[in-house]
Amino acid sequence: MKVLIGGKRTNATQAMRKTLSSQGCEVQESDGPAGYLEYLRDHPRPDVALIVQPNEAWMHALRTTIEHIYVIGLYPRLTGRRCLQAWNIGVDDIAMLSACPEEIAGRVAALSRIRSWVHTLGDNFTKPDFDPDEFDAVRGLDALMASSLDNMLGTDNMEVELLPTLPELAYGAEMPLLLVDELTELSVGIGITTAEVDPLMVLLFGEPEEPELVVDSVKELTNICGGALKRKVLEEGKTFSMGLPRETTQPEPPLLRCWAMSSDNIELIAWVRVRVQQPSRLCVENLSEGMVLSQPIYNNRGLMLLPGGAVLTERTIVRLERWLGGNALVEITRAA
Repeated sequence: MKVLIGGKRTNATQAMRKTLSSQGCEVQESDGPAGYLEYLRDHPRPDVALIVQPNEAWMHALRTTIEHIYVIGLYPRLTGRRCLQAWNIGVDDIAMLSACPEEIAGRVAALSRIRSWVHTLGDNFTKPDFDPDEFDAVRGLDALMASSLDNMLGTDNMEVELLPTLPELAYGAEMPLLLVDELTELSVGIGITTAEVDPLMVLLFGEPEEPELVVDSVKELTNICGGALKRKVLEEGKTFSMGLPRETTQPEPPLLRCWAMSSDNIELIAWVRVRVQQPSRLCVENLSEGMVLSQPIYNNRGLMLLPGGAVLTERTIVRLERWLGGNALVEITRAA
């Protein structure tokens, strides 16, 4: 078992390291997220991370790998508010920093027991890895996006070229589409390089425009392509929950594929990427528009209030707060 101990070094964490090492664990220490990411470049990810007072920066660093890292938050004191904060940022388990090392070692060892138990349940419990190319729509996504862009821009038969890497973008946006039962997110994106900004604006509006309009235009093009993919996949019997377009010029790796799409003196960059989404628990008061529910929400009578896969709007969040209260925990699979 590979274990990371992160945060400020204390006598308690040193005792944990000693006990875990004596039980055959490979233990690595890091004083902060930056140090951990540097270590990760040349070493395998840990199975378990023991983090002293974890925060958003730590959790973001620990979620850079596709495989889930089991995070145990260590706190000097545990209060109701502290527990809620831990669940809100995605911590899997919590313990007192002053807990005896044997207790922490037992929690770490529990992960191996859970894995053994899961394997006894067979394929009905453990699904095979998700392969996006099982969908005809994803395999033919370049043609689908090019056709959608042709219809939006009034161009004719965009030429598509597969690119080895994504070029530097001046503007870009992504549209996330979540397949809830697979805990998988496909994101389609559209971007433009600096040289293509004015040609795109002239094509759309007849003259160069302000940066705000460029951003809105790229988001709308992305929205068009995301909608086309959702409709096409629906023909294959799968339903994606569509989030909101988000601005980005540096989509997180790994990219599944990226293309240059050109026509009528304009070139756009398109891409698709896939990642496994681990559910996070948030208080209702911390929800925001565009988040996607991973589980249905029921009231105390067993009636469904919202189904799994529902994309939250401002209106539904207000309703949830009225129905459940602001401190109720809700499981989501994508942050807006």
